[in-house]
This record gives sequence, C-alpha cells and structure tokens, in this order.
Amino acid sequence: MHPPKTAIAVAIRHLVLAALFAGALIALSTRSFAGPTFGCTAGTDCDGNAYAVSVTSHVGNTYQLELDIEVLPSYTGNHWTDVVEAVALKDFVLSYTNFSLVSAPSGVSNWVLVQNELNANGCSGGDSGGLCAQASGTYPDAMDPIPGGYLGAPVLAPPASPATEVLSWVFQFDSTDALNSTSHIKYEYEDSSGNKVGSLGSWDIAIQTSGGGGKSAVPEPGSLVLLGSALAGLGLLARRRRRI
Repeated sequence: MHPPKTAIAVAIRHLVLAALFAGALIALSTRSFAGPTFGCTAGTDCDGNAYAVSVTSHVGNTYQLELDIEVLPSYTGNHWTDVVEAVALKDFVLSYTNFSLVSAPSGVSNWVLVQNELNANGCSGGDSGGLCAQASGTYPDAMDPIPGGYLGAPVLAPPASPATEVLSWVFQFDSTDALNSTSHIKYEYEDSSGNKVGSLGSWDIAIQTSGGGGKSAVPEPGSLVLLGSALAGLGLLARRRRRI
C-alpha cells in the first residue's frame, strides 16, 4: 500500500521546515562573522601589509571605529622585532566629542590618545581634528623614549606562524553628524633601535559598515526573519504532534 497523501504532505512539510531552519542558521553564522575587507590603496606605501577601517558599533550618537592592520608575509621590515609605534584616524566625521580608546594591542593603558597629527616624532604634530594613539613609552617624543616604557605593538608576536596576524585599535566618540564614507589613516612602524621603518603611512581608506574584528554589530533583518519563520514553523509542528 502506498502511504496516504496526507502523510506524504506532512513529510514534505517537515523537510521544508528543516531546510528553512538550517538555512537560517547558516545565514546568521555567515553574516555575523563576516570580517572587514583588507586592502592597500594603489600608489600608497603600505609597508607590505593590508588595512581596514570599520564601524563596530553605533548606538545613538556614539560610534566605535576600528582600525585594523593585517600583518602579511610581505611586510617590508622585521616581523619579529619591529613594532607599530603609533596610528591615527582623521577626516572620518565633521565633528565629534567625548573620544576615547576602548581597545588596543597590549591594552589601552599602554597607549596615549590625543587629537594631534601623526608625524615622524609620533603624535606631536599639533591639533589635526583627528585621533592619534601612540605607545605610552614613546610619548610625547618618539625620538626620546621612556626607559623601560611600552614602545609599541609587536608586528608579529611569537609564536604566530605563518607571519600573519591582525592588530586592532578601537576608537569611540560621540557625534550628531553622519560618518564620512572614507577616513584618512596614518601609521608608523619602528625597529628595535627606535628608527622609523619605511615611510610614514598616510592615505584615505573606505569606512566599512559590516563590522571589524571579524564580527558585525547586528545580524541583518533578513536573517532574523528567516530564522523567525523557521522557529514558528517548528512550533506549529510540535503542537500538531502533541494533538496526535
């Protein structure tokens, strides 16, 4: 005997609901963990690495911007002894207040955040309207570091292998203005003797809104709708089974 048509319909319905549920989970996991796209603008001195600036949080008038440096095997300096001594963002929004550094390599206590321009001596170039984070042991003059002080984020912290890792700084600020589509970034590498490695990086980069550090701030509405539909369907299925 062939199974009743109603039994076949129920079986098909079960398969559809299961597929919806699995698809929702896949969509959420894919979109929630989509990291920033790293790159280097043509014609700029990226020192062999790649960079990204992303919005990691936006609640009310409070923003968080993350600057990421992806250290690559092509880095032009010494992976094991060089450090990132300072980084800076500017021209990312018209005006802002209440700025702070909420995350940085080795902890925010090892960094000084000021509204100065980043130049060869660190964050000592005068008010630029941007945000400059410098290793505390080299501030205010990178040419005269504090003995025993923190000199910067190691380009590659052992035992990382192969020579690839991501260094991240998260800047927080309040603004009633919309973010610009790009930000100007600056960065400075130094060797173990305190000498600048390569050229001072200085160029414009697109501000990404998918989220930095490997996670987006909020799952996309389409994913939530799909998951909600699947859960609702499974709930109806459970109630029907209890009636049988």
